[in-house]
Amino acid sequence: MLEFIRSHQKLMQLLLMVFIVPSFVLLGMEGYSQFKDKESIIVKINKHKITQQQFDDQYKEFINQARAEKGDDFKLEDADTAQNRKKILDQMISGLIMQQEIERLNIKIDDAQVVKYINDMPAIASVKNENGSINVTKLTELLKQQGISIEQFQNRIKYLITNQYLAENIAKSSLIPTQVQENIAKGLLEKRDIQFVNIHANDFSSKVEFKPETLPNYYKNHIKDFISKQKVDLEYILLSKQDLSASTSNPAELDIQKYYDENIAQFKTQEERRASHILIKTEGVKKEDAKNKAMQILQELRKYPEKFSEMAKKESADTVSAQKNGDLEFFGKGSMVKPFEDAAFKMKVGEISDLVETEFGFHIIKLTDIKPSFTRSLQEEKSQIIQKIKQKQIDDLFAKKLDELTNASLDSKNLDSVSKKLGLPLKNISGIGKTGNSDQTFADRRAIRAIFEEDVLKGKKNTDIIQSGDYALVARVTKYYPARQENFEEALNSVKTKFMQEEALKLAKQSGAAKLAAAKQGENLPWSEVKTITRMDGKFPKNIIEPIFTANSASLPSYVGVPVEAGYALFKISKVESVPADQNIIQMVKQFGNAYASQELQALLYDMRERYNVEVIKDVTKIKLPN
Repeated sequence: MLEFIRSHQKLMQLLLMVFIVPSFVLLGMEGYSQFKDKESIIVKINKHKITQQQFDDQYKEFINQARAEKGDDFKLEDADTAQNRKKILDQMISGLIMQQEIERLNIKIDDAQVVKYINDMPAIASVKNENGSINVTKLTELLKQQGISIEQFQNRIKYLITNQYLAENIAKSSLIPTQVQENIAKGLLEKRDIQFVNIHANDFSSKVEFKPETLPNYYKNHIKDFISKQKVDLEYILLSKQDLSASTSNPAELDIQKYYDENIAQFKTQEERRASHILIKTEGVKKEDAKNKAMQILQELRKYPEKFSEMAKKESADTVSAQKNGDLEFFGKGSMVKPFEDAAFKMKVGEISDLVETEFGFHIIKLTDIKPSFTRSLQEEKSQIIQKIKQKQIDDLFAKKLDELTNASLDSKNLDSVSKKLGLPLKNISGIGKTGNSDQTFADRRAIRAIFEEDVLKGKKNTDIIQSGDYALVARVTKYYPARQENFEEALNSVKTKFMQEEALKLAKQSGAAKLAAAKQGENLPWSEVKTITRMDGKFPKNIIEPIFTANSASLPSYVGVPVEAGYALFKISKVESVPADQNIIQMVKQFGNAYASQELQALLYDMRERYNVEVIKDVTKIKLPN
């Protein structure tokens, strides 16, 4: 799994960012509700408190765990440190912050379930490779069952982070109790039918009125908004692989044959097998009981092999494949755990295996098809080989030209001479600033940093070579425009535009609020067609999805109005459908806890502390425990 996490980190973080679970520290029932003030208070977080007694109880538990782990090597002075005290208190604070975020998002999690711990997480059998990594193909199929693509997973990462649906570092801290897992999955899958009306600020531009003194007054009140940014005019030399491609030619037939012969392995397709299986899990039951059940099923199939599909659907603990009569589709070597793979690759089509034991339980396998290995011919691969050889030519030529450009630009203070020496055109561009450049060549942040370095900006030196993907460039500042305050006449057009945009937006929001009130009184608006959405589908941005899913649904239809950048959006919620928790999603919620990077969680929690007004009343880092 660690290999998969390293190469698919964004994907693996997804489910962890959906809802908040409690922190490592076990606060107990009253810790997540009302905190009785029996002891002195050491931390306040809005309506919640942490008492000295609660901290002492938790810290003693930490010390006891350390003592149990170290045994005879345990030394109290090594464990009872200011650093460890601060760590435990921070974790208690994080737990309370997360609880308040749960309340803010209106996510219902039973407090009694929050304090229940699980000491280990089971593996995700249906998507796990032999080496412990997750099989991307199988994961894609698993997500497909929920109507979610890999791309959608990746796209939602940024949405979920900005939506502040936080999560705990489950792997080394708290583990999610069963009931909480189900609540999370239900929240992910809940469906709401909505219709909307957009009120655009642009439609109100013609209604904006202003007097002669309006714009001068607006300029005075917003004078800092009209400071021109520093800019430069440049001359530069661009070295591009795209331009170099014109100078390459198609390779000779002998070169094509040579490439094919030397790289024959990449043109081979390995044998794949298709199988169905019935899994009887050993987790949570006696191994002997699971084996006896699996043997009874196998004996039944020996008599009636035609019942395999029926038995898979009825008995298999692999719920994903069970929905498809046990079918696992085609897989190659390395995709399954070794005992399963060894058995499957020894079978004949139509054959049913004996019991196969893996870490997940007992499998009964039926081989249904074989795709033999084969080697694609030179003719089939010729066009691809030609492109690869040509790309190699371009890469080699680019590297050669890059060396020449680097050396020439270091030796010369004049890019014109470099241009003539290398036969590369000298280009010019004006008005390049630190942000908002329309020319994509100078949208790269590294290029901007290089151009605005002091010795380049004012010392008239060439930039270092700036390389990005398929191009490289060197630039020189020909004119510098420092930032300065624009007077009213210079800024007039900008002043007028900004003022009208703000006023039109105010009118749009006023109109939206009035229409929302009218809709609540029964007035029919020109609603859009009904759309069914979930928290996961990414159809709306985060500032819209939260109000929709936290809106009171006790009485439908309900209405929500949301100010947006372009104006105002009205939403009518007509139906709420609770979807049963899917076991595969629950398993993923549990298992993906291993993937979350602790530094990202800490950064999020740091921001949350500012929002929730954490007040540390007493410093507990200096108090030592008695021996």
